[in-house]
Amino acid sequence: MKDETLRSLEGYIGNLVGRTFIKSVAIENGVVNIFYFSDYEDYKSNNENPLITEIDYDDYFTQNKIDKILVGEPARILRQFPYLNNVYIMVPHKTYTFDVSVSRERLNSFLGYKIESLSVYDESWREKFADMFIYNKGNRNRFLLEFSRKYSTENNS
Repeated sequence: MKDETLRSLEGYIGNLVGRTFIKSVAIENGVVNIFYFSDYEDYKSNNENPLITEIDYDDYFTQNKIDKILVGEPARILRQFPYLNNVYIMVPHKTYTFDVSVSRERLNSFLGYKIESLSVYDESWREKFADMFIYNKGNRNRFLLEFSRKYSTENNS
């Protein structure tokens, strides 16, 4: 990947929903992996003098917010960067970890159109994806059932 293209992608990732809470990003061979902090302590240990309190952190990650991240952000990235093949996002929160793995091929098949054909300039992104899947709870749940997982991180011993 060219340096300019990589910088553009890194800049875009810096504007994702919940960017303050992204711990790490790995980009390799057309795959983007995004990992959010596991909890407030993890966030705090990686941020000297954090301005966000533990209450703010916990209040931010509602189930609704997590679901919108898992649906909207992979699609945004795949729409914006047609050379990428897959986006993986992991959001640990309290006793669960939520993740999503979205390949361009599966997403386009699920949608019935190419995500990269949408644009914010002609409103097609908002009309065909954002309003339909990010903000419509029924369709958002269909998307999550297709692409995401939720699993317990509690020690069951």
